[in-house]
Amino acid sequence: MLAAVAAASFLAPPAAGRAAQKKGDADTLTPEPRTLETEDNVGLHITYFRSTAEKDAPVVVLLHMKDGNRFVWNAENGFAKQLQGKGFAVITVDLRYHGESKLGGAASAGTANSGKPKGKKDAGLALKVGDFQAMWQYDMEAVKKFIFDEHQAGRLNMNKMGIVGPEMGASIAVAFTKFDWDKDPYDDGQPGFQTPRGQDVRAIVLISPEETYHGSGIKLAQYMPAIKDPDRQISVLICSGNDPKEEAHAKKIFDMVNPPIVGNKEKERLNADRMFQKSFPAKLTGTNLLDKQLGIEDYMLGFFQKQLKTVNSVWRDRQSKRAKAKK
Repeated sequence: MLAAVAAASFLAPPAAGRAAQKKGDADTLTPEPRTLETEDNVGLHITYFRSTAEKDAPVVVLLHMKDGNRFVWNAENGFAKQLQGKGFAVITVDLRYHGESKLGGAASAGTANSGKPKGKKDAGLALKVGDFQAMWQYDMEAVKKFIFDEHQAGRLNMNKMGIVGPEMGASIAVAFTKFDWDKDPYDDGQPGFQTPRGQDVRAIVLISPEETYHGSGIKLAQYMPAIKDPDRQISVLICSGNDPKEEAHAKKIFDMVNPPIVGNKEKERLNADRMFQKSFPAKLTGTNLLDKQLGIEDYMLGFFQKQLKTVNSVWRDRQSKRAKAKK
């Protein structure tokens, strides 16, 4: 019940004084296609939606399903533009082997959605465990480096980072979040005064997640203890369609991050202030839930407004003190 009440408040406007896009600015900020280079020399294609909130701007990374691409988010009235209109910086990504991030791959919006056909989880691209690992270890790290550069330029606040991951993207989002939080700070000061390398992902949305996405080797049960760690205060929203099997998957993963309090008659949960679950009235999965007037876009937007934009983290220089001293 408490989770439902808290979730309903997503749709309320954020408190006055929060950083928001200036009226009309979103119409003048043209999406910028960019190509990043990963550590293992893959050309990674992204679209960058800049924010005018600058150092106050949270940043949200939008991933895709297996065999999908970033254009599912990029429509004129799509979710990326909706976020940008509320003051968020947004990055949509073609992970390796997808969209334009593949040899000869010029993807269009018409092929943006794919995901897993029912009963054919191994259909489409034949990805190996190492491919999935490269997505969160190299592709997402290249995106994070781009975010760092934009942060240092004063165009966003990297310590207010969110990720949306549908289906396969949910597994990549969770794996990268743990990876980012496990980074040690730079060795450039006394403990407590060191410049952080990571620990920037503060809110994630998982759409139609699976406990172990087919062939990925990413078992969410192994990652969720790090995600629900109360010291980290990471917020999670789990979304699904209303197919009973999909709802059961979502409920199982929700219980991993937000377990019921044993013996509590009110059925309260340990992390009800930052963990939420919502199903939508359609037997669809992943980004196929978008653009159907189901309300998932409003729900995700409200979640980021409440759980990411309000994070109390003032912009700070994130370059290592040692690196600055060498200049």
